[in-house]
Amino acid sequence: MGEFLINAGGPIPMIGFQIVSLIMFFAG
Repeated sequence: MGEFLINAGGPIPMIGFQIVSLIMFFAG
């Protein structure tokens, strides 16, 4: 689900959201 959130966030908008998604992805 983390990867989906990162892809949905896009490369530029909501960078903080991407970071949170990465944390969630590694945390499981």
